[in-house]
Amino acid sequence: MTAELIDNDQLFQSLFVAGGILTPDQVAAEVDADAFDQIPFLIHSSLIAQDANADGLWRCQLQVTVYTDGTTAAFRDVVRPFYTLVHSWDFPTNGIVPGVGSVERVADVQAFNRQGKGTSLNNKFVVPYIGSFELSIRNN
Repeated sequence: MTAELIDNDQLFQSLFVAGGILTPDQVAAEVDADAFDQIPFLIHSSLIAQDANADGLWRCQLQVTVYTDGTTAAFRDVVRPFYTLVHSWDFPTNGIVPGVGSVERVADVQAFNRQGKGTSLNNKFVVPYIGSFELSIRNN
């Protein structure tokens, strides 16, 4: 039997905000980067598919883009902690959003890598770091 469709955007939005690295208004699912007034900020998107006949188990591809000012401090204080945060979700109780879902497994597809030299967006200079992950998530 096919499980109810999981709200993967809500799952990851909640988990990123709960990590406390950025404020809730600095984290969003699939928005135009020009919409952010401040940096750093994070945009996430995910693709899911029901995993064979496993009721409530989903394969998930998560892409995360962290926009910073490109400084070493931003990499150390923002990008690295997000990498650690994503990998912390597969430990018991860390990746659970009650009533939404939970993370059971996390693997790197691409660790965070700087993409280019940066660009100007809405009167601010930003450097994107992109990471992607393969996860197993479950309805909760």
